Amino acid sequence: LDTRTWVKANNAGFTARYFHSIAQSNDSMYIFGGKNIHSYCHNDLLRFSFGIFFFIALDDRGTY
Repeated sequence: LDTRTWVKANNAGFTARYFHSIAQSNDSMYIFGGKNIHSYCHNDLLRFSFGIFFFIALDDRGTY
């Protein structure tokens, strides 16, 4: 914030989405699900690292 400049983050091929959920913890933001502009429903979990300005796909498989 000291420089007051914008930096474009590397989206690593992930597309923009809406109707998603976000949680922030320490230096990371977690994005779950959502839809893209073609109404494709995502069921994935992404981590955006504020430290390296990069998206990382997380293994979100489990049982319930």
